[in-house]
Amino acid sequence: MKKVLTQDLIQYYTYNFPNKIKVKNIFDYIVLGIGGNLGDVKSRFNKLLLMLKKNRQIKVVSTSILLKNPPFGFVDQDDFYNGVIVLDTNLSPNELLKLTQKLENRFYRKNEFKNAPRTLDLDIIIYKNKKINQKHLIVPHPQYKKRQSVMIPLSEITNIKKSPIKQTKELKPKVLVGLSGGIDSSISAMLLQKMGYEVEGVYMKLHSIDEDYHKNNLEAIAKVSNYLGIKYHILDIEKLFEKEVYNYFVTSYKDGITPNPCVVCNRLIKFGAMADFAKSLGINRLATGHYAKTDGKYIYSADDKSKDQSYFLAQINKDVIPMLIFPLSEYKKEDIIALGKTIPNFKNIAQKKESQEICFVPTVYTDILSKHINVDKEGDVIKDGKIVGKHKGYMHYTIGKRRGFSVHGAHDPHFVLKTNPKDNTIEVGTRDRLAVKNVVLSRLNMFIEDKEFEATIKLRYRNEGYKCRIVIKDDKAYISLYDEAFGVACGQYGVIYIDDMIVGSGEIVGVDGL
Repeated sequence: MKKVLTQDLIQYYTYNFPNKIKVKNIFDYIVLGIGGNLGDVKSRFNKLLLMLKKNRQIKVVSTSILLKNPPFGFVDQDDFYNGVIVLDTNLSPNELLKLTQKLENRFYRKNEFKNAPRTLDLDIIIYKNKKINQKHLIVPHPQYKKRQSVMIPLSEITNIKKSPIKQTKELKPKVLVGLSGGIDSSISAMLLQKMGYEVEGVYMKLHSIDEDYHKNNLEAIAKVSNYLGIKYHILDIEKLFEKEVYNYFVTSYKDGITPNPCVVCNRLIKFGAMADFAKSLGINRLATGHYAKTDGKYIYSADDKSKDQSYFLAQINKDVIPMLIFPLSEYKKEDIIALGKTIPNFKNIAQKKESQEICFVPTVYTDILSKHINVDKEGDVIKDGKIVGKHKGYMHYTIGKRRGFSVHGAHDPHFVLKTNPKDNTIEVGTRDRLAVKNVVLSRLNMFIEDKEFEATIKLRYRNEGYKCRIVIKDDKAYISLYDEAFGVACGQYGVIYIDDMIVGSGEIVGVDGL
């Protein structure tokens, strides 16, 4: 059966390329149709895009948005294209056709799918403005001859080119993306364009710890914005950040608890002040480069578990969640870096070192504290009520730390069990003394109404999670762990998951009676 070009495909894709400066006329380029509704089409589409960008004979100009179940396109038996990729190349039609077949060979299903061996169909549907002499340029698939790779002669579509469809240009939905100057937010902005959004960026100036910090970030953002053709805003909220995050950070250590400034910042700044700024611009969608997922109601862990950042998002106000888009939810970090290195304006950004865990702490946290407090005041180390050694100042220690203090006569490793700001002492013991089975959370942010249930709780970011039973009472969550946890620190956050879905969180305010 011949493929038939439907008019709505030309109408739709001509007006929905993210970079219209490069794609003024779709017929000036080579267009590949990409199909394959089974399974994770998006990840295969992105894998194909990386392959094409690595090929020196191919220049990828742009892509359309990717549709999961497209209602229109080139008809291929009962199939439709999910999206198209626009290319430029000096390869002849036959050479390009052979290349597309080689690429298709990388996408095979398992043996049980004999009637449809490929998970991705790749067809040349437009080849510039050239006429193809062959009536049909068809090469049977080497392993499945019923299905063919087909290039449509341009003569079949010239009538559409000569009589373009008049349409009223539809307004694209707008999204505000937080830009940091790093590769994750930069690629996120690009992906949002490919998803069909009108993108605006915002850089939040939160602190002035380093003179070159903002300068370097803004230079990177300018490059990305120029490449994508988007505008960006600078939101100076240093005073708010200082009040809500920086001061909280300093005060927490002074009070002998271990803060989590990223969780607080995400609630009040990135998904608080930035969300309010988006609304002030009349934009109701907000995106960041976090590795996490959302369905508009809940937040879920990302596909790349090694980079999953959902833990840090657990305190976000539930009213903000319907606004959120996380473009990197299904990507691996290494793929984002690899993609960035293939784009000239992104290359230097992709090669930058990953940013420090806490943005305003360039070295160690005590360097920040020492600007406000004397952190180097020597004190006593206590074990079972007795002085057994010396330490260099209680703010140097967090629960579970085992170095930097002395314990006279100790044969086994000793760990910090507690810090006491009032008398500048730390209490220590062997590892078994760190074990806890009961945790109390306050400042709850719950996404479900259940008062008693079983779940998994993460007590630190890099924690694998503990199976537990949870009882909500008097605005606190009482957590009974099924297995012992070690090194649980007050001030950190407990994030409650059911499978990959976050159902609630709270600040750790007590462990095993403390």
